[in-house]
Amino acid sequence: MKPYQKTKAQLIEEVESLRQHIDELKDTAERNTEWKKTEQAMRECEYRLAKAQQIARLGFLDWNLKTNELFCSNEVYKMYGISREEAPITPEFLAKIVHPDDIEYVQKNLDLALRGVQECNIEHRIVSSDGKVFWVHAQTELTRDADSNPETLLGTIVDITEHKQAEEKLRQSKEDYRRISENIHDALMINDREGRVLFANDRFLEIFGLSREDLSNLKLDDYVAREWRPRLQRYHDLRMRGNKVPTRFEYEGLRKDGTRKWLEMVVSRIERGGEIIEIESLIRDITERKYAEEELKKHAKVLESMAEGVNMFDENGNIVYTNSRFYELFGYEEGELIGKNISILNNYRLKENKRFMANFLKQLKAKEKWSGEVSNKKKDGTHFTTYVRVSHLELGGKKYFISVQDDITERKKAEMELKKSHEQLRNLYTHLQNAREQERKHIAREIHDELGQELTVMKMNVSLLNAKIASIESSEIREPISREAEFLSEFVHNALNSIRKIVSNLRPEFLEELGLKAAMEEYLLQFQNQTKIKCGFRSNLKDQKVDSNISLTIFRIFQEAITNVARHANASQVNITLNQGTKNISLRVKDNGRGVTEKDISDSKSIGLIGMQERALSNGGKLDITGIPGKGTTIILKIPLKFNNHIKPTKKYDEDKIIFGD
Repeated sequence: MKPYQKTKAQLIEEVESLRQHIDELKDTAERNTEWKKTEQAMRECEYRLAKAQQIARLGFLDWNLKTNELFCSNEVYKMYGISREEAPITPEFLAKIVHPDDIEYVQKNLDLALRGVQECNIEHRIVSSDGKVFWVHAQTELTRDADSNPETLLGTIVDITEHKQAEEKLRQSKEDYRRISENIHDALMINDREGRVLFANDRFLEIFGLSREDLSNLKLDDYVAREWRPRLQRYHDLRMRGNKVPTRFEYEGLRKDGTRKWLEMVVSRIERGGEIIEIESLIRDITERKYAEEELKKHAKVLESMAEGVNMFDENGNIVYTNSRFYELFGYEEGELIGKNISILNNYRLKENKRFMANFLKQLKAKEKWSGEVSNKKKDGTHFTTYVRVSHLELGGKKYFISVQDDITERKKAEMELKKSHEQLRNLYTHLQNAREQERKHIAREIHDELGQELTVMKMNVSLLNAKIASIESSEIREPISREAEFLSEFVHNALNSIRKIVSNLRPEFLEELGLKAAMEEYLLQFQNQTKIKCGFRSNLKDQKVDSNISLTIFRIFQEAITNVARHANASQVNITLNQGTKNISLRVKDNGRGVTEKDISDSKSIGLIGMQERALSNGGKLDITGIPGKGTTIILKIPLKFNNHIKPTKKYDEDKIIFGD
């Protein structure tokens, strides 16, 4: 049937049917739009949930106990360091990554949760695939089916590693604070805003005679003497309001048994976010110091009138009294040093100061007195030196030490100037000795070259003259002339010997040509022949040559010592030892004469001895001269050695073995 052939009623019916179909289509479209909105909202919720889990480092698990299927959120995979594509997380995998030390604990709590006895709410460690250990907090909830059988185990896992690390740091910090507080000599107390005691170390309990149980209900009235309570309470109230109050003060404390102690308190505020939350107090027992101060008041006039600085300190070095002169010496305000340790006054480095103070106090306790020079520093850092005399004193049944200090800075400066002057004089002496030796060398050369040559020529001429005299036939003429020629020949010979002796004394040729040992041997041979004094010589030096300056110094001291034996000792024997060591060369001259006296040694007119000392000092050496009446004199010289080559020390010979003798 064609559309136009339809009746009006049919057309109306079809239009109505179309209208209904259109309405149905509209309803369907509306439902689809709502579904899309819902789906979009669900996606947004899922994104926010995943983001929240990521930020909170929170993982979600859904374990189907019937099928053993386990669903884990992305954060769980990330937490354990694996990817979904790499390997799905299974219950067996979770059991495997639990830290070995926590397996028993985790298994026990999981069994209880699966049996429905209790929820699993635990903290334990996990070892990730890369070996990293971290902490997690696991919490589960068991769901059951219609028959009340376990169906699923839902759980969350949170990474709490940073929290655990913070807890450990806090625990360690508290432990360090507790250990430090127990090791300090002073009492430590922490109060809250209301004045309740939050913490007190053992020293606090000791001072006030309390137990740990007493701290829970401890109030200000329990440890402060009655007349001091209003002041300390006022200080506390003003301090909590932020007002300025004294941070260090003295007061009388009250022990549990009712006895009193003088105490010094140093208070500081503990703030957080600009708000005062706690008060920390360091308390020191100064009872004995107070008693000592009372005792000292009786002697204050005498001590204050002294020109020296006076201070008194206990066995630990804590200052309990100083007079005005002491404050003046060290540049502190009066009263500023009371309670301070004397170590702050010393001008030494930290380690050196600790060592000095330990030895100082140890010696004081053992011998109860000490004296010596101490390097100090004033409050402004200025250095100065004092001579200190410390002695023992008992006050109130306790041991103290009283120190008297005299500023010797100017005297030390004068000593340094004197030392400098001595060094300059010694340098001048060395210069003069060197110039003298050079002049001797020059004179010796001139005598040898000029007079020696002329006398040699004269000797040759006398020999020629004798030959001509011998050819004279007349005995009356020949004999007188011959006697005169012989006299002249003997005169020239003696003159040559005298020149050799003078030259040898001025500059021993053996010293330069053959060395120190040979020169000393030659000199001793001549000395023994001239004086008839038996000479012994022993040396471990061989052919090595000593530095020329040192060699000359040793020879001149040896020369002077031997000369003194001949002039003053009245000796029949002298033994000389010359030895080389690794660092020094030593000379020992020992005779059996009358023995030099201390008066002779210290006599300013003993030019020879003084010259020997100066020669030794100018070469960094040391000369010791000792004498025993009736048994002889011993001279020992030690000089730092300078060889041309490094030579090992040889055997040291017996000094008493005689080389030269009758």
